[in-house]
Amino acid sequence: MKPLIECVPNFSEGCDRDVIDAIAASIRGVPGAALLHVDIGEAANRTVMTFVGSPDAVSEAAFRAIRSATERIDMRHQQGVHPRIGAADVCPFIPLRGATLADCAHIAASVGARVATELLVPVYLYGDAARTPTRRSLARVRVGQVEALLDRLQTPDGAPDLGPSTGAHIARTGAIAIGARKPLIAFNVNLNTRDVRKARRIAAQVREGGRDGLPAVRAIGWFIDEYRCCQVSLNLVDYERTPPHVAFDTICRLAEQVGVRVTGAELIGLSPLAAMRTAGQHYLRRQGASPGEPDDVLIEVAAQSMGLRSIRDFSANEHILERRLRRDGPLVSATVREMVDRVSSATPTPGGGSVTALCGAMSAALASMVTGLARNAGKEDDLAALEATAIEAQALKDEYLNEIDEDTQAFARYLAARRMPRRTPAQIARRDHALKETTQAIIAVPLAGMRRAERLLRCAEHAAQVFPDALSDVGVTVQLALAAAEGSWGNIAINRHFLNDSEAAARYLAEADDLLERIRTHAETLRETVRRALI
Repeated sequence: MKPLIECVPNFSEGCDRDVIDAIAASIRGVPGAALLHVDIGEAANRTVMTFVGSPDAVSEAAFRAIRSATERIDMRHQQGVHPRIGAADVCPFIPLRGATLADCAHIAASVGARVATELLVPVYLYGDAARTPTRRSLARVRVGQVEALLDRLQTPDGAPDLGPSTGAHIARTGAIAIGARKPLIAFNVNLNTRDVRKARRIAAQVREGGRDGLPAVRAIGWFIDEYRCCQVSLNLVDYERTPPHVAFDTICRLAEQVGVRVTGAELIGLSPLAAMRTAGQHYLRRQGASPGEPDDVLIEVAAQSMGLRSIRDFSANEHILERRLRRDGPLVSATVREMVDRVSSATPTPGGGSVTALCGAMSAALASMVTGLARNAGKEDDLAALEATAIEAQALKDEYLNEIDEDTQAFARYLAARRMPRRTPAQIARRDHALKETTQAIIAVPLAGMRRAERLLRCAEHAAQVFPDALSDVGVTVQLALAAAEGSWGNIAINRHFLNDSEAAARYLAEADDLLERIRTHAETLRETVRRALI
């Protein structure tokens, strides 16, 4: 798996669109770096950009963006309510896939060295890239902000990790904090007051270490003239410890204690899907509804419950990280008629693998529907078990949906490997290696589907137990799950012949045989249960 790194630099400019566009263009100009989102805050005079790519591409794009910002932003005249120490104020690197925080710390140090030597900008390394414990905290790095920077650079505590401590140009460029961290959620909660003292009081209470402190939460209170209200501005540095809905609900409670109300919130940058999914499930439970709903429903419930459209737009496709990283494939995004027509055409793909995955997805969707109906009807005392089944079925549905296009893509890579040249011994070796890898991939997809089918039947069994009113739907769930398993077994059995490794082929088929035997036995038991109940 190729490493994928996220970078979320913050620049001290939110008003001059020419400057912002120039910085964005410097990122877009790097091959392999994809600019996902640009969040411009005029009142805070700050812009947050989010881009991803390989380690090399992200490193180069980050350096070019920092260079562009330091050339165009003059900190001697910059004003804004957000804490900052430089034109390119902060530049964190975040591991997304196939990378670690240690890898990102290495990237931060490498980019920091270039910024220090080529741009002569003082560099503080923070977070997991910090060289001293006191600089793990970004707030500690920005003590005194840019107004105190020149004096602070001359002190032992304020000396930079990299780059100069003196120079007339520093008054213009400021310094920069470059680091490595986990994914962070930044969002601001709106209050129906212009009294900044109340916003600051709430921020002091909610931040980690405060009277009602939440773990891994950074908070400040400010007044935003653009919105004509105060906000509590939050950084959730570990959203798994404190999810956004927990912070939001806590601020709602604290606001009432000081006689004000929360009127909504705004998301800054992008949010991981898991955070919005968890928030949607939380608010559905509070409504007495099943949390086992599709992601689009969960995201919308979260957005409405926290008022994420109260002062600016919010869109799942624009503000959820995973949606920006990956769009639905051509088969999943097709209409039912388009999908059926494509399958019916005289081409090898989409074929049985994609249809098998579609059967699994529909089976999982029905399992979630039935358990969700049972939960909403209060059919079982153990609501937690019902909710867990509905949520698992939704996850299985999404995995099967991904498999619809993955099967076609895996087969396309196999065909490409077959077309590789084989005129020289080196070419033959490369082709043989590619054929082995791509054949393993086209076997791995249906094998994962069979494992899912076994889990799916357990969901169907629970659905049958708790909601007999929908036993006919459970019957369809079982039939489709069995079809998905049988179809997957067939794809494994036929494709193993193309694997130039008899031992591996035998292992794959043995696992598939064992899975199919268990699935058939379980499915037949469930089908008989349904038949008897319906008759």
